[in-house]
Amino acid sequence: MQRWFQSHGEGNWIRALSGLRADSTLTEPRLRQIGARLFGIANTNDHVAPVGSMLNSLQGLRRDTGIRVVEFDLGLHESPFVCEDYGKSSRRLVAGVLDEARYGEAFDQFVQVSAAHFQQ
Repeated sequence: MQRWFQSHGEGNWIRALSGLRADSTLTEPRLRQIGARLFGIANTNDHVAPVGSMLNSLQGLRRDTGIRVVEFDLGLHESPFVCEDYGKSSRRLVAGVLDEARYGEAFDQFVQVSAAHFQQ
């Protein structure tokens, strides 16, 4: 992977976008080119990929890339529709389980905005 990241333009771009210090001089011009095709979903409770970091990465520091980011109040990073915090002993990383009482409406909205984006 290291060789690919160093020798291919796409690899350099992905490396510039990822990590603790994204290189906005590389990422933002490209994001402006493809921004209309991208769509971000941010979880206001996500501590791994917080909303502010997602906005900075996807919309740029000046919020001018054209990428739409929708925020949802969901559960854990890896289980957004299953468990609301890390303290629950019943926490499961199973995609087929939905806490409908807590996340049913948010899940429906997630599906609706995602489907609408792909219909464009």
